[in-house]
Amino acid sequence: MPAAAPSAPVAGKEAARHGDTRRAARRARVVTPGEDGVAEFVIVVPVFLTLIFLAVQFALWGLAAHAVEAAAAQGGEAARLYGSSPGAGATEARQLLGGLGGGLVRNVAVTETATAGDVTVRVTGDALTILPVVTLSVSGTSTGPVETYERGA
Repeated sequence: MPAAAPSAPVAGKEAARHGDTRRAARRARVVTPGEDGVAEFVIVVPVFLTLIFLAVQFALWGLAAHAVEAAAAQGGEAARLYGSSPGAGATEARQLLGGLGGGLVRNVAVTETATAGDVTVRVTGDALTILPVVTLSVSGTSTGPVETYERGA
């Protein structure tokens, strides 16, 4: 068999058809703006938004925990004072939490327990959450001796 002859340049209508085919092939490979990265966008955006929501939720929980701990400490100080009335610590804790933790802490419970020489103020509640199905509890406790007055000899 004779060897195949190299193809000769195509002229006329044949050339136009080959040029159209080549241009069509190039157009098929060209990605239009906006199509490149759609899959990455669909994957990255939900992950990024989830991370943002988690960061905000963590900040809300931290602020609520700080408010509850500060209220318990302040209530404990008020309850330990010499001559303070029963329930003074719980009242002080509620007042501070109302001003400091405004809407950060929900379902607040404040208890004051006095023993022979010590008093304990415990503040518990739920931190404000972004999603209603999530419940994050926060608590703070302050325990210390009640101040006494002793006459010197």
